[in-house]
Amino acid sequence: MSDTPVDFGRVADTYARYRGGFPDELFKRLAEKAGGRLECLRILDVGCGTGALANEFARRGGEVFGVDPSQELLEQAERAARDEDLQVRYLRGKAESLSLSEASFDLATAARCWHWLDRDRAALELRRVLRPGGFLAICHFDRVSAGQGDLLASTQELIERFNPDWAGSPPRRYGHGAGIYSDWFGDLRRGGFEAVESFSSDFEIPYTHEAWLGRVRSSGGVGGSLGGAEMARFDAALRGLLARDFPQEPVPVVHRLFCVLGRNPEVSGGARPDQARWRLRNSACSATTRSNCGPL
Repeated sequence: MSDTPVDFGRVADTYARYRGGFPDELFKRLAEKAGGRLECLRILDVGCGTGALANEFARRGGEVFGVDPSQELLEQAERAARDEDLQVRYLRGKAESLSLSEASFDLATAARCWHWLDRDRAALELRRVLRPGGFLAICHFDRVSAGQGDLLASTQELIERFNPDWAGSPPRRYGHGAGIYSDWFGDLRRGGFEAVESFSSDFEIPYTHEAWLGRVRSSGGVGGSLGGAEMARFDAALRGLLARDFPQEPVPVVHRLFCVLGRNPEVSGGARPDQARWRLRNSACSATTRSNCGPL
C-alpha cells in the first residue's frame, strides 16, 4: 500500500470525466428553501472539486463562487465553465479559512467533501460568510451497497485489499457505507446553525464497465492514494472482477442523495425562516437573464 496522502489532483482528468453531478432533486429542494428559485442568489460551493455542483448552480442563474485546495481540480472546473460560457469565480483555498467577506452569501454548499474537513472549524467559517437567514447545505451522493456480493461491496473489498488503511478513512468511518451521515446534524448545531433538517432519496444509476473503472479510479482510496504500479495492478484486478462476476452491461448501482441543511440565525435572534427576504430577491430575477438581479 502507498503511504502517499490522498491527493485528488493526481487524478483530476479522471475525476472530471467520470464523477457525475447531483440529481435534479437536490436543486429543487434547495430552491424550495430559497422561496422557489435559485436565480440571483449568491452561492458558495466549498470543496468544489472539478465544479460539477458550482457549474450547475451557474446554469440555474446563481452568482457562484467555488473554493478548493487543489489547483489541478480547479483548472478542470474553470475549463468546464469556459466551455459553456458559465460565470463562476473559482478560488484556491480551504473551507476552514476563507478569504471572503462575512455575511456575503445566501447559500453555502459542501458536497462530497465534508468528511475531509475540520468540520467544526468549517461550520463556523461558513456561518461567518453566510448572510443572516442564509443556509448551509452539506450534501453527498453516495454509492450504497445492497449487500455482500454486489458490485459496490465487491469493489470495496478489492480496494481494501490493495489499500488496507482505506477501511478507516473518513468516508468509510463516517458514512459506514450506508450513505447516511448522522454526525452532520451535530456539526451544524455546534456551529450555531438552527432549524437543522435533512432529506434523502435513492437513485439507480447504470454503469458500463469503463464508466465504473473510471469512477473507481477517481476515488480517494485508489487514484488519490495508490502509486502508479499499484494503480495498474488494481485496474487489472477490477477489470477481471467485472468480466468474471458482472459480465452484463450496464450494471445498476444504487446511489443515495443525502443532505443536511441548517439556517444561519437572524440578527434579531428570531426563529422564523427568512422566506420573505428570499422571495423578494428572487422576484426581481428573470428566468432568462441575469440583468434584472438586484444588488448582492
